[in-house]
Amino acid sequence: MKLIQTTAIKVFAFCTIATFFFGITSMTAQAHFSNETEPNNTMETAETMAANNEKPSGVPDGKREGQNIISGYVNNKDVDWFKILLKGGTNYMTCYGQSAGSFSFRITNSEGETLLSDVYSKTGRDLAVYHFETPEFGYYYVEILGTKTDSTRYNFMIGSPTYELEIGYLSCEEGSITMTSSGGTRTAHFDGSTMPGLPADAVVSDVRMTGVSSTAASSIRLENVKRDLSFNLTNLTWYGDDLISMNLPLDSMWIAQFEYRKAITFTPVLRVNYVYPVYE
Repeated sequence: MKLIQTTAIKVFAFCTIATFFFGITSMTAQAHFSNETEPNNTMETAETMAANNEKPSGVPDGKREGQNIISGYVNNKDVDWFKILLKGGTNYMTCYGQSAGSFSFRITNSEGETLLSDVYSKTGRDLAVYHFETPEFGYYYVEILGTKTDSTRYNFMIGSPTYELEIGYLSCEEGSITMTSSGGTRTAHFDGSTMPGLPADAVVSDVRMTGVSSTAASSIRLENVKRDLSFNLTNLTWYGDDLISMNLPLDSMWIAQFEYRKAITFTPVLRVNYVYPVYE
């Protein structure tokens, strides 16, 4: 299999954060955004906020249901505290700031014991993702500390990871497919597992078979081998959408069955839109 192209459209887990970062407050997405409110300068006055609880299903339509973004301003004389209910196990601290080193953070349990501490290290509008373990379900605390004289903005989500949406193009292992006048079907294979830089736990949200004209086949059926699930592509457009609920892993062999319509040779390319959690 040859990967022809992978295009990061970055319909970006932090599209909402980028918007707020530039001062726009109206949103069409349904992510929840919370500005910190004072006083919250001590653990005892920590502001209670919701944990991030994103799901892949909220990404393709842009609603971002379950995304909870916390934002505020700090300088080197200001500290902000937050209290958040987290599940036991692995959790993620996903940060976004104005500049590298503009703030640091510390995550503690209710006894004040540090579970994770670090300094936001990215630049531009890049995400910085940190993971940490919580021993049990319960309340945990986040301390945000400014590092600069001037106030700088911070944004973070804590709990589940955030998600991004990307596009990839997979070529047919057989190269070209020839439909002959004898009729029948022809089979093509597309191997998603060999995609360079394939993110972990990527699932497909929609597909389109390109390189095949609307009249080249009477039907196309596509199978995800890992899940042992198959579906028909829409005639003429060869498009399959609303697939996110099927939980189809991208790193699978995909098998297409082309039903004869006329004698023709074509080179199919499978375009996949996929969603993946940002773990690091």
